[in-house]
Parts: sequence; C-alpha cells; structure tokens
Amino acid sequence: MVVLIKFLKIKTMESLYSKSIEELRNISDGNKEKKNDIYMVDPRYIVIKNGHNSRNFEDEKVKEHIIGLRESIRERGLLTPLLCRRGEQCGNYIDDNGKEHPLYQWITIDGECRLRAVNMLLDEGYEIDRIEVRSQRRNSNDADDMLDMFTSNQGLPFTEYESAITFKRFINLFKWDVQKIAKKTGKSPTYIYNALKLLDYNEVIQTNLNDKVILPNDVRKIAKEVKESVKNNKTNLIEEKEKLLYPGYVYVNMNLDRDGRTWYVVRNTPRVTGILGSSGKLAQPVPVPQKDMDSIFSKIGRVEVESLEHWLGKWVELIEGSLKGTKLKVIDFDDKKGKIFCEYELLGSYQKLELEPKYVKLVK
Repeated sequence: MVVLIKFLKIKTMESLYSKSIEELRNISDGNKEKKNDIYMVDPRYIVIKNGHNSRNFEDEKVKEHIIGLRESIRERGLLTPLLCRRGEQCGNYIDDNGKEHPLYQWITIDGECRLRAVNMLLDEGYEIDRIEVRSQRRNSNDADDMLDMFTSNQGLPFTEYESAITFKRFINLFKWDVQKIAKKTGKSPTYIYNALKLLDYNEVIQTNLNDKVILPNDVRKIAKEVKESVKNNKTNLIEEKEKLLYPGYVYVNMNLDRDGRTWYVVRNTPRVTGILGSSGKLAQPVPVPQKDMDSIFSKIGRVEVESLEHWLGKWVELIEGSLKGTKLKVIDFDDKKGKIFCEYELLGSYQKLELEPKYVKLVK
C-alpha cells in the first residue's frame, strides 16, 4: 500500500536531527532495507563537499538560478530533498524527554544550488528549522557520489566546460576510461572526447570558457594549427597549406589607462565585436600570459629559440622533485622540445632523465 505523508512542523530535537520516516515505511513495507532514508535535518548542519561540484557558482546565470530557487523556497518550501551523505558525529543533543542522541554533520552530494538558496534565506533571517534530506545509499563510494551529482542535477544543466571538468575528475580520481564514463553518464564518447579537449587549451582560453566569455564551438573554430597537412587525391602527395592561427582574432599590444579611453577606442573600432576576457562596462580584459605569446611567436617564426647546445657535457644538479640534489651529466639536448637529456648512476647502473633546464643548476 502506498501512503502519502505530509511533514508537519515537528518541534522535538529528536525529529529535528535524527528521526527518519523509515519506521512509517516499515508499517506498510515490512522491515526491509531501503535504498535511501529520508531525514528532517537542520540546514546549518549541512556542509558543501569541496572539489565535488564542477559548476561555476560565480557565473551570473547560476546566481540568477539560485535566486529563483530562493524565491521558490520562500513561497512553497523546498520541494525536492537534498541528496546527502551522513558525516562524522559532531556532538550530542537532549530531546524533550531528556534522552541523549548523537548529532551528525551532513555532506551535500546533489542539491548544492538548493542548499545555497536555503542559506541565503537563513542569512536574511528567514526561519527554517529543518529541510528534507535523502540519505545516500549505504554501499556507495566517492565515484557514485560524483556520478549522482552529475546525472541528477536539478533545473540548470552543466555547461560543456563544466562537464569536461567532471569527466577529467572521473579519469584522474577513479581511473575511469571514456567508455566507462559514457556508459555511466549517458553521454556519447564523442561528446566526452570533444569536451576533454577543452582542458588542453591555455589558461586564458579556459578562464574565458569558465566565465562563458566564449563558447566551446568558438574555441574549436579559432584554435587551428599554423599549417595542416592535406593529402591531394589527384597527385597522392602531402601538401602544406598555410592557415591563420586564430581566424577572426587579432592580438593587440596596448596600454590600458584608468579612465578606459584606449579600451573605448579599440572596442569601437569598426568590425570589432569585443575584447576576450572583458565582460564589458570598461572591465579590464585578462592579459595573455607572456609564455603563451612566446609560444605563438615561435610557431610563426618571430622568435628564435635559444639552442641548448651549451648544456652538452656539463654536470648539473636537480633543484626540484624527489631526486632533488642528485648530480647528473647532460648527454644530449632537443631544441624543439626545449629539453636536455641527462644520465645519473643508481645502484650501479646508469639511468636516463629528460627534463627542462629550469629544473637544474650548473655544478661548479
């Protein structure tokens, strides 16, 4: 028999912190273990799990979504329970009958936007004694928690860039491959591969993707190689074709004054639609790091890379890493990669090591 239960405002501390409706379920279903238990929990004892949610909570669209949830909760209450995992015991409490009970902290798995909306109401002085929390499955692990967060999010879907961050965490933290991620999340392998490629771009592009200044499809259009090899079907030869590095974009070396005059001149130049990294309203754009500019200049032949030949035959000492202090001899170099090749003796045999010169110092 299915029973619909409406929660009333219960005043006892026992109901507030630890009493579930499992007993009520047992009346009709028998004493069976449930997939999830429902608890009424004080929201002040619910915490956000760090590094769990890949959503950008500084994004204006996300902020508007949370504000909308706040108004909905104010008017109708929290309609969808949070999915949480019970954490460590953080104290005890005495119920109205003088009986002592453990007091637990709860960790959010799914429903962070709803919790943030509830916290906004609490900050405004709105009285919320407790909210409905669904306890995570007893046999679940961290990978299950992240999967539930990603697949069960309510209302606002994840962007492709936010999805890419989650996919990368599945790979790094839980050793999942793309096929397993696709099977678990319901996303196609192609979508996952394309999303993960977004994380290979430089820091400025990733910042703009995260802030939604540019869209993933725009990045894919502009991030082209200087040259690409194309096979001619008629001659069966490989031909080199010149391509613009970033079609439709121009790098400008400029000094931005405080009153925004130079920004205004560039922004209002005919056919200029905007400056990457700037949200408008004279907000200062994010400068391109010098290392990224050096890489671009190197690709187009504007900068000559200094040869590493002078390192050849020298003795050096590692200044970072687990082998810090180890003395090595430089036996080869690669100017294109910007790396030197060294060898050192370990337990009677010689080992080779490939590294950048910045990680070593010359031994006098």
